[in-house]
Amino acid sequence: MVPKGKEAVDKSQHCHTCRRQRLRCDGVRPTCNKCVARGVDCLGYGTQALLWVQPQSHDGGALAVRKRESPPQETMFATTTTPTHPAEAARRKKKGRPKLVLMQRTASELAMPNGEGLELTREPKSTHLTAFRREMKLRGFRDEFLQRRKIVLCPGLDPEGYQLQRLLIDSLRYYGDHVCSDLVLFDTPTNPFRVPIEFWSYVPDIVTDPLVSASAVHRISKTQSNLEVAAYVPGYKVRFRRNRLLSIKHPLVAVVFRHQQRMAGALAAMVADPYLCRHRGLLEAITTMILCEVQQSLFGDWDKHLRGAQAIISSRGGVQTLTAEKLSPVNYDICTIMQVTVMRDIGSPSCLLSTKKATLEDFLEHVIPVYQEGWLSAFPCTNFLMSRLICINMARCDDYHDNGGILTKISQRSRLLQEIVAFSPAAWLEARTPDLETMFAARAKDIHNDGTRSALLDLIQSMQMSVMLYAIRTLFLDNGIYALVGEAVEEEDEDEAEATPDGLLPENNNGVIDLRQAEAAAFEVLGASLRRIWAAERNSPDWFGKFTIWPLFVLGMSVDPATEPDETKDFVCRSLLRLGYHMGSMAYKDAIWAIQHTWEREEKTGRSTWLGELPVDIMPGLFFM
Repeated sequence: MVPKGKEAVDKSQHCHTCRRQRLRCDGVRPTCNKCVARGVDCLGYGTQALLWVQPQSHDGGALAVRKRESPPQETMFATTTTPTHPAEAARRKKKGRPKLVLMQRTASELAMPNGEGLELTREPKSTHLTAFRREMKLRGFRDEFLQRRKIVLCPGLDPEGYQLQRLLIDSLRYYGDHVCSDLVLFDTPTNPFRVPIEFWSYVPDIVTDPLVSASAVHRISKTQSNLEVAAYVPGYKVRFRRNRLLSIKHPLVAVVFRHQQRMAGALAAMVADPYLCRHRGLLEAITTMILCEVQQSLFGDWDKHLRGAQAIISSRGGVQTLTAEKLSPVNYDICTIMQVTVMRDIGSPSCLLSTKKATLEDFLEHVIPVYQEGWLSAFPCTNFLMSRLICINMARCDDYHDNGGILTKISQRSRLLQEIVAFSPAAWLEARTPDLETMFAARAKDIHNDGTRSALLDLIQSMQMSVMLYAIRTLFLDNGIYALVGEAVEEEDEDEAEATPDGLLPENNNGVIDLRQAEAAAFEVLGASLRRIWAAERNSPDWFGKFTIWPLFVLGMSVDPATEPDETKDFVCRSLLRLGYHMGSMAYKDAIWAIQHTWEREEKTGRSTWLGELPVDIMPGLFFM
């Protein structure tokens, strides 16, 4: 019987693979999920070339071939004049019921799934292949890792290994079309995160396995989030789950864990190889493993991979040695480790701050110059704002270990806050426009369009206001400091004082700055910027709302649940849920749970310290990118 609420797929709508194997098909096109999960070739729903054949005995097949090759007249003459022995006739007797098999595929059917005529056996251009191998060798992959895979063709029934290659090609194409374009500010053909399809047979497993896993999680998340967005109602509560992927019944879940297990095995082999331990390939593999874990859940085991990456950096001579190598347009691995480390401390209560101050100082000195304003990362925070975040985390570490000396540092913290407020997104964009045009070529011309320019300004302003709210909350309000006297402001340069926007640091007649009013003003500006960004949701390929995960989280954590209207809460939760759909990640639901849990506790006990209401035993730190 079919359960209520679920319509059974008509058998005539089943794919040919499920019909042959008598399985219940879900009818998803172009390939059903059941075939993808089982790693078999989905034969589709179109007309198939079929042929009825008989089970062949030892010489029955040869006899059938001779009959087809002989002219009809000779065949008839042979059957009427040649005597047949009874034993031979018994062997030739048809046995069993006829079987339905596929005819052999033509040469055009051996092409890749994209249908663009790029065949499985086609070699890439020698110059392109040489450049690809040179780059992979710089990353630590030896020649044996870059040997071409054995191409498994499929002239008839699928041989072993063919479906895995089809899954790999399909995942690489999906990753290039739907995932890597969201990792940079402007997507271009030179996107450093894109893996060219023509090199699919040369890419090592340690690179392809995480791409297959990430593509599968992306598909699962979009499916689940789409359903939840459609059924969303104000006040919708997200349940806590240690790993959300385990709670989902989807055929691709098995694909995710299978390739993740393969990735872990390959990573262990790299760690055991003394040669690979000295190259960047290991650090890039660990970095990719972290992002795959975070894509599934914020409460997973990604923190242990981060500690391993930090240990490798220390063993290699520190951040300075790695950043000096400059293997790619952006040191993706070291910059990502910096972002994860900084955002982990931002998403942790003070008692869980574990990053050493020396590590943050290394990031501040060596990584920021190659960070390139975050344009080639999933967290396009400017160099200046990222450096201020590092300074705030360093100050939080000092405050936690030396709480009695906070009053002596007020002047220094006031200057830090003034620098953040004095930052001008418009002036920054005006100065960086030539650099944008150099990096993104023709795509950067969109900056001159009013709509794109306004959206980018709103994104940078939302980052600025988020940093300001984070600084006010953690450095002042949580330490019982609610006002700043004019002494700290008078020490600032006149230029910085004039550059401070009106209303963000309001002063009374006595020159006293009320920090709670400053927090409220930054909260209003942040909310207005995010609403403008989300009003143009996916109206263009360069929709910058895909980078608003952290500003949305800060906005939610800055809400006073007792006084703020429900419309603001609903905007935060709905936007995060839709962001999970657009980005294909389950971490956004964990962010919603953390915000809703904080609101619920603060309604009962009043406002607490930064992330102080979250259970300490469930998280290594909330990391958003």
